[in-house]
Amino acid sequence: MCCEVLQKLLSPLPPDVILTQFHDELLTGLQHDELPVRKLCLSQVTDMFNPLHAGKFVIC
Repeated sequence: MCCEVLQKLLSPLPPDVILTQFHDELLTGLQHDELPVRKLCLSQVTDMFNPLHAGKFVIC
């Protein structure tokens, strides 16, 4: 349930904001023991590479 709430909160944020403000948390979440946490983080990272978001962020 917590992951569902977080997903709804993060969804409207632009990819560059998620990447810069939650970089460490995303990396930690991708290695988390709980599958729902990994799925949430992976979905956020995947959304950043969605063609709809193309050109909205820069990865350095």
